[in-house]
Amino acid sequence: MDSRRMQLDQQQCWERLRTAAIGRLSYTEHALPVIRAVPFVIDATRVIVALQHSASRPAAFSRVAIVAFEAGEWSPDTQTGWSVHFTGKAQVLPTDEVVQVRDLGLHAWIDGEPALYVRLETASLAGTCLTSATFHPPQQRTGVPTFPGQVVDSSLDT
Repeated sequence: MDSRRMQLDQQQCWERLRTAAIGRLSYTEHALPVIRAVPFVIDATRVIVALQHSASRPAAFSRVAIVAFEAGEWSPDTQTGWSVHFTGKAQVLPTDEVVQVRDLGLHAWIDGEPALYVRLETASLAGTCLTSATFHPPQQRTGVPTFPGQVVDSSLDT
C-alpha cells in the first residue's frame, strides 16, 4: 500500500463527513444505476440528503432501498485528500422529521422547488486519507508529445 495512504477509523470517517458540503448518492431508479451529487447533513450517525423532487424519485425510496454514498476532498496542488464511503439503507424521511432537518440547514439546491429528504442508515463505513508525507510535485515535461501525432509548440517553453 502507498505509504501516504492511511485508512480512517469510524470516528475519523464521521469527522471528515461533517466537513464536506457535497456527497454523491448512488441508487437505482427504474432498474438503472443513478449517481447524484447531493447536499447533506449528519444527524447522529445517519446521513440526510436533499434530492430535487421528481415524479420518479419518491418511488425509488418508497420502500427501503440499498444505496452507496461517498464524500471527499482532493487538492491537486498537494496531491492530498480523503474519501469516505458507505453502503446502507435509504428511505424517504417522514414528514414530521422534515422541519428538524431544515433546522439543521439542509435545503434543496434550487430555491423554490420542494426537496425530497432521504435518510441513509450506514451499514459499512470506510475511509481513506492521502497525506503529503512523501509528496513530490511532478516534473513538468516540455517538448514531448503526450500522445502520438500531437504537435508540441516549443516556443511556449520558458
